[in-house]
Amino acid sequence: MKRLLLLSALLIFACSSDDEGNPCVYEPTLTTQAVTNITETSVTLNGVISIVSENCDVAPGEMQGFVYSTNSSPTNDDNVEVVYGTDISTSIEGLEPNTTYYIRLFLTNTIGEFYGNEIDFTTEEEITGESEFKGLWSGDFTGEDNGTWTLTVQDTGIVVGSFTSKDYNEIYSFSGSVDENGEIIASITLENVVGSFSGNLNNGLSLGSYTASNRSGDFQGRLSTDDESQIVNNWNYYSAEYDSGEILYYDNEIYCSELYMEFREDGTFTDYFYADYSDDPDPDCPQEPMYGTFSVQDGYYEMLYDSGGNQDLSESDIYITYPDDNTINYIYQNVLWTYKISIDD
Repeated sequence: MKRLLLLSALLIFACSSDDEGNPCVYEPTLTTQAVTNITETSVTLNGVISIVSENCDVAPGEMQGFVYSTNSSPTNDDNVEVVYGTDISTSIEGLEPNTTYYIRLFLTNTIGEFYGNEIDFTTEEEITGESEFKGLWSGDFTGEDNGTWTLTVQDTGIVVGSFTSKDYNEIYSFSGSVDENGEIIASITLENVVGSFSGNLNNGLSLGSYTASNRSGDFQGRLSTDDESQIVNNWNYYSAEYDSGEILYYDNEIYCSELYMEFREDGTFTDYFYADYSDDPDPDCPQEPMYGTFSVQDGYYEMLYDSGGNQDLSESDIYITYPDDNTINYIYQNVLWTYKISIDD
């Protein structure tokens, strides 16, 4: 940091002045932020570049972005990812498993070459074979915050998931890994890393502790059954059956076309549904889809809808059944709703 400050001071005198004789002052601030989404071979880089430029005839930056290396103090002679903007982020792949990398923001132009603070990260350890803990896991957490969580352990032991605070109306994501003993270590992220999720997955049960945004507590949960895990798929809206016996199918004039619900392995979902129930239906399509997170509870799915940003999480408990491999049914507001993977089957 002292070297950067000295360079800034020298630039006040080294640069040309404007027509009134005022000296050029050029002071870039490069802040390398914590990385996110670390896997065995990839990571997301994050940073902020801000520039104070007074009385200078210089472009904001001929080239800027990230430099990284397995050695400390990387420069643009090492690996370079060019990214323009102020609040910047990019993902890189092709990294070596279980390897420590060093990263800095950089900026070069006609005035000079500038670097930000250095951070380091270590990629996940390579896991060979298929993890015995693979599958969809869900549960809840208590303590200084309360909510639900869902994660998937992939074949390799890599973990992706979501962590939803009911007390603070926030949806976090998390990523990490499970080792051969069932020990899970994951980072909890809300734009940047804000906490951790660590514990044990064994005998179909999960126990551990968390920290998130300076709050902490314990979590518990279990491995979902094969039937419960079927929810992870893209389901097309098929029909609604009412108490009167009336059935409205997906091609009815009241509906927008291609309505669906998609449940993802990280515990998030998209719900796209819109109907015009007026006497003269003319649905205004397309509509914005709804988003949220889900968790598998004992006998039902808990769905938390995120409406209008992370400020209005609405809760619905849905009892979903699977008449066959292509179909789900659930009752909501006294209506039997049916969705199918393929509506032609």
